[in-house]
Amino acid sequence: MPALQRQQQICGIRKSADRLHLRPRKTGGGTGHHAAVRCSRRERGPGADEDLHRLRENSGRCLPDTLNPFLSDTKNKYIQMKNTNISKLAALVAVTACFTVTVQAQQYTINGNLEDADNKKIWLLKVTGGTKFDTVAAGTVKNGTFRFSGSVPEAYPHAIALEGGRGKLFFLENTNVTVSGKAANMEISGGKAQEAYLRYEAMEKETQQQMNVLRTRQEKQRKDFLAKNGDNVVAAYLLGISLGYMSAGDQEPIYQQFSDAVKKSEFGRLVRDRIDRMTAVMPGKKAPDFKAPTPEGGIKSLSEVVKTGKLTMIDFWASWCGPCRAENPNVVRVYSKYHDKGFNIIGVSLDREGEGEKWKEAIKKDGLVWNHVSDLKFWQSDIARLYNIRSIPATFLVDEKGVIVAKDLRGAELEKKVAEILGKN
Repeated sequence: MPALQRQQQICGIRKSADRLHLRPRKTGGGTGHHAAVRCSRRERGPGADEDLHRLRENSGRCLPDTLNPFLSDTKNKYIQMKNTNISKLAALVAVTACFTVTVQAQQYTINGNLEDADNKKIWLLKVTGGTKFDTVAAGTVKNGTFRFSGSVPEAYPHAIALEGGRGKLFFLENTNVTVSGKAANMEISGGKAQEAYLRYEAMEKETQQQMNVLRTRQEKQRKDFLAKNGDNVVAAYLLGISLGYMSAGDQEPIYQQFSDAVKKSEFGRLVRDRIDRMTAVMPGKKAPDFKAPTPEGGIKSLSEVVKTGKLTMIDFWASWCGPCRAENPNVVRVYSKYHDKGFNIIGVSLDREGEGEKWKEAIKKDGLVWNHVSDLKFWQSDIARLYNIRSIPATFLVDEKGVIVAKDLRGAELEKKVAEILGKN
């Protein structure tokens, strides 16, 4: 019977207080599918319900409900006082039981039903500090379903993260929450805060679609302008400063349309340098070697790590990077599964100067047991510039010969590629 219905029973019918006693019960250790807190009926025994039952029985036998004219006024007043106290005690027990069930109702229950997710690990994460995540609960999807339960003091942003996939942000409060759909595109509903967040997302999606149309038009206008103004240094400036997000493949033909004078200009040289750096770290190219300080105070190079295995991943991340931290459980899983087959990782952190301890704490907390280096220069990192890193997380897979074989793989795509390469060896 649902807890709220039990609450109505207790609060609405006082006599049920002497035959029902509801209390929280852990149905299993830990968190996740078997850690649901439930209200349960128990056999009558020592406790408030039996005391009240015994009190009511005594009331019917020894303490009359009405005053006795054959007794003295003092005795009658004593009886009246006892009856009043019993009524107050009965009311107190009923109110206490009602409060207990109300407390029980102030919890969340997350019921998930996902496609293509059987036997995968799943996590409930709490957003901390705006971009970081703490693990609240963990479990495994069985027959497409999973369940988490607990309580939160207020509606707060959390995320559901599935092994081999990306997390889904939502607002969690003490109510029933439903997670459904395909593993790659989860739908989460339940609670007033989440309803508001979904309305916001729908509004943003509609706006984003309109912006995408405008952005496509803008891109065409920009490229047309650059093509028609290749003899003007303004074109080199725009390509070098404003349009640096374009791929090397898109920038090269535009650069080739520049006049010799524009190519020799400061911004022309900047464009050429960036295109060369982008091209240098494309799949099929030799991975540029680097060396930097380790958390222990030593120095480690990429070449040292590459020669100890068959496949090495360069993982650009940072302790302050929320998406990086959310991806870490997947990276840990892939490393644990394939390390014995020759898979190595060297993490390159873009943490800031003076925040080395945060870097070390994140390594320990996330269980990142592989090699790590950082010059603690944030986005000005020499290694980040060498690999033309413009966003993180960013990854490069390097084979035993030091050649880049893939880049920017995450989630299931990362494991698929690692399995494919190591399966050939």
